[in-house]
Amino acid sequence: MPCPLASFPSYIWDGDTHNPDRVARLNEVQPNHQDWDRLVSEVIGTQECVQNLKTNIVVPYSYHWYIEKNQRTGVQTFLGGLSQLVTGGNVNSAANMAVNTSCSRLLFVINSAGDANGTITITGTQYSEETKLLTPNATETITINGVSTDGTANTSLGTPKYDFDNAYLSTHYFTGNCSVSTTDVNLTNVNAYAACIRQKPLLNAFKIASVSVCAQPTNVAAELDLITYTVAEERAEKRVSIHPVDHLQIDGDIPVVRTNNIIHVGRSNVTPWLDTPCYEGFFINLGFYPAGQQYWEQVEITAWVLMRFSQDVIGAL
Repeated sequence: MPCPLASFPSYIWDGDTHNPDRVARLNEVQPNHQDWDRLVSEVIGTQECVQNLKTNIVVPYSYHWYIEKNQRTGVQTFLGGLSQLVTGGNVNSAANMAVNTSCSRLLFVINSAGDANGTITITGTQYSEETKLLTPNATETITINGVSTDGTANTSLGTPKYDFDNAYLSTHYFTGNCSVSTTDVNLTNVNAYAACIRQKPLLNAFKIASVSVCAQPTNVAAELDLITYTVAEERAEKRVSIHPVDHLQIDGDIPVVRTNNIIHVGRSNVTPWLDTPCYEGFFINLGFYPAGQQYWEQVEITAWVLMRFSQDVIGAL
């Protein structure tokens, strides 16, 4: 049976050790072997209990980005992003799907299929993050187990707002022209994306505490979208889910008095605590509008993330 924990005063002063000479807490009786046995047991039990105790340490991290002027219009990405390469493609035993990417992992969202149980094979030039070398005619096989759930839609300003469950993601980076083939599945509607979302994994539970943007509009028609996503990846199965968890928007109609002055929008408690290893991290997309205009200056994006570490009590002392 487990040893009793130490207490103060020790239980021996209440006569719990069966010492016949000790009948009250204040007895001035020299301890006998029964008293000492009880004291040693309490010390051993306490030591075993403390050695198994863990405590959570929460550390805040700040991510910060600054853009002097939106020289590039459209959507910009921070900590990763997606770029659509193919819309409504087909993959079956008689037809391969061609994909051309700069240098990225390849993500496939299967919207419909006649048969979605089997494998697909990507053939093309692979890039190694470790060796920085290119390997022509390399292959990677992905097991397909059902169609994806795709809730992607554009915001009112036109920014793609990605929302995937059970999408499929290569583990390797590919570059240039690639071919996606199969011998056993029949995928009738596939969207393919260039995916740069592999971050250094957040190895402990994390929480996005806040996201904010400060920016100076130079025109009353200035608009922007700021969308924050979480990434949940099952690397062994090569599956990934990407969901928007926050959307900040300034949709024009800015008072003249606010132009050429800093505007701040933000949100706190963006997510609850997200456990790893499934949740690997997050990324942010920023869209400037109207398209083709440069109405934003001094743009600052800040994200505060809390990281929770589990630490042995003894190791923390």
